[in-house]
Amino acid sequence: MGGARGPLRLPVRPLHGLHRSRLPGGDGRRTSELRHRRAGLPRQQHPDPSRGTTHPSGPHHPGLAHAAYSLLPGFQRLAWRCGQQPISPRMRVVILTSAARGTASHHLPYLLGSERFQVVQVIHAQGHAAPKGRWRKKLRKILRIGPLGAWVGYRMRPWYSADLQALARIQDLNALCAQAGVALTNTPAVNHPRTVQAMEDARADIAISLGNGYIGSKVFQVPRLGMLNIHHEILPAYQNAQGVIWPLYNGSAVTGYTIHRIDKGIDTGAIVQQREVPIHFQPTLRATVTHTMRDVLDASAAGLRQVLDDLPTHLALARPQGPGTKWTTPTFRQYLRILRNHRALRDQRRP
Repeated sequence: MGGARGPLRLPVRPLHGLHRSRLPGGDGRRTSELRHRRAGLPRQQHPDPSRGTTHPSGPHHPGLAHAAYSLLPGFQRLAWRCGQQPISPRMRVVILTSAARGTASHHLPYLLGSERFQVVQVIHAQGHAAPKGRWRKKLRKILRIGPLGAWVGYRMRPWYSADLQALARIQDLNALCAQAGVALTNTPAVNHPRTVQAMEDARADIAISLGNGYIGSKVFQVPRLGMLNIHHEILPAYQNAQGVIWPLYNGSAVTGYTIHRIDKGIDTGAIVQQREVPIHFQPTLRATVTHTMRDVLDASAAGLRQVLDDLPTHLALARPQGPGTKWTTPTFRQYLRILRNHRALRDQRRP
C-alpha cells in the first residue's frame, strides 16, 4: 500500500495475431471507417487483398492493412508503453504534375528513401483540357486588369519558370524518374480519363498535386485518402495568388507555403501544414521573386516530407480555412505599388 507503483505494462499481441473480430467494435473494416470519420478523413475503400500487412514471423492478413494503418497512432502509444514497435504498411504515393521541369522535379528527390511511404508513380499531364468558356474568362480578365496588366503578367511569367528553373537547378522530370526508378505515366490533361485510369492503376493511398491548375473531383477522389496540394503562399489570405508579389503589395516582408487538402474549390481545402518564409530581398524585384521562390520551394519540399512521414496525424489535425481573399494578375497600378514597396522594404534591410 505504501510503495509507489511502477508504470503500467500491458501485454501486447503482435499485429499479425489480431483478427478483425478482436478489434474494437467487432469488425475491423467498420472500426477503421469510424475512426476515419472522427478524424475528418474521406470514407476509405476496402483494400485490395494484394496490399495486406505481413509480419516477418507470422502469416499474411490481407484484411488488416488499412485497419491497422488507421489505428496506428493508438498502437504507437500502446507499443511505447510496452516496449514494442508497431508495424505499419508503407503508403503508396502518386504525384500529379503538369510541368516537365517544375515543382514535381524539385520535390521528388526529397521524397525518396522513406520507410513510411513510397512514391510509386508520377503522372505528367502534358496538356490542359480547355474548360467551357475558357476564352471568355480570359477576355474578362484582360478587361479587368487592362492591357498593361496583361503585359505585366506576360513580363513576370519567366520569373516563376525559366529564371527559377535555372537558379534552383531543376532537372527534367523524365530523367529524374528514370534515375530514381519511379514509374512515369504521360496523360493528355489533368482531368482526362487517362489520368483517372492511371491513378486507379497505381492504387494510390494519397496523391500530391504539384504545379497544376484546377483538379476535378473525378481525379482527387480516386486515392484512398484524397489529394494534397502545395500552394506557395499563405492561405486563406492569398488564394489563387502567385508567390511573393502580393505580400509585397501589402507591405509584408514574409511569404510562405501551405499544404492543404484538395476539394471542389481552388486553394480552399483544409490546411494540413503551413510555414512562413522571409522574403529574400535582392536589388531587383525580379531577382527577389526568383530567390525567394527558391527558398519557398526548399521549405515546402521539406515540409511535404514531414507530412507524408506522419500522414495520419497531420490529416487528423487539418483545420478548415476561414474566409479568404482571391488574387489574380496585378493591374499596372498595382504593379507600380509592388515596385515601390519592394524598394522601401529592401532599403530598410540594407546595413
